[in-house]
Amino acid sequence: MKVYSKIFKEAENIINKYKNRGEETRISTPIEYNGKLYREIMFIKKEQGNRIAVGYLYIDDENKEVEDKSIIRQLAKLGYYLNIFYNDESSLYIKRAMEGIQNIKNQKIEYSKLCVGLDKLKKEGEKGTDKVKEIIDEVINLRIENDDKISELLSLAENHINDNKFYGENIFESLNSLYKEIMMLNFKRVKIINSGKEYYDSIETKAKKRKGSLLTIFIGRNKYIPFIKLESLINNYKKILSTYEKILNMDESKYDKFLINVEKDNINLKMDVLRNVRD
Repeated sequence: MKVYSKIFKEAENIINKYKNRGEETRISTPIEYNGKLYREIMFIKKEQGNRIAVGYLYIDDENKEVEDKSIIRQLAKLGYYLNIFYNDESSLYIKRAMEGIQNIKNQKIEYSKLCVGLDKLKKEGEKGTDKVKEIIDEVINLRIENDDKISELLSLAENHINDNKFYGENIFESLNSLYKEIMMLNFKRVKIINSGKEYYDSIETKAKKRKGSLLTIFIGRNKYIPFIKLESLINNYKKILSTYEKILNMDESKYDKFLINVEKDNINLKMDVLRNVRD
């Protein structure tokens, strides 16, 4: 869904008051809050080839500036989730977190091959191979469940827009609980991957040794494929743990608070660059 578009004529005068040289502006689809319609205006600047939001402004349905900071904060929050639930051009868009049916099928095929390598390492006395296989199965199942939940959320989001025409606080409230379930599935996936971390270094080292040199891989590729894929998987798991290092020691309660703080941080980033209201 297209969330931001070019500024319409009626809003140009007010926006041009705050627009700096070299900036682009985009205006959001209407956002309903407390029975009124508002729009989020984003000021964009190109930096090193990237388009970065450097300022925000909020207007009502009469194209007047919103100056009440408590209302602005709520609109900033709704705007943040508007990108998550609807904006297919945003990096935040929840659909980007889907694995896809074909990708999951491919993962199952790849994992069945690398499990041959795990079985061979187990025969040689390597510890943790059964644990890693359990982790692989659980991670795949969670990815399937995650895709199902995201599909459910996207369908619900589309139905709400069709029924209500405008995104707003009511739609946010109806989608947020499902969104939190999706985030908790991601948390669970990371925790499951983390449960085997004590075995990863050793298994990765053994896989590297067993996969052979480039020449032996070329000559007897089928023999070394399980170890090539095993090394790749373990390396991927370690990257995931590095990315999510902050949450590895959290329980669900602490992770929920972490998500609340992420939300607050994103709202504060907008509040800090408001064009018409200053502390």
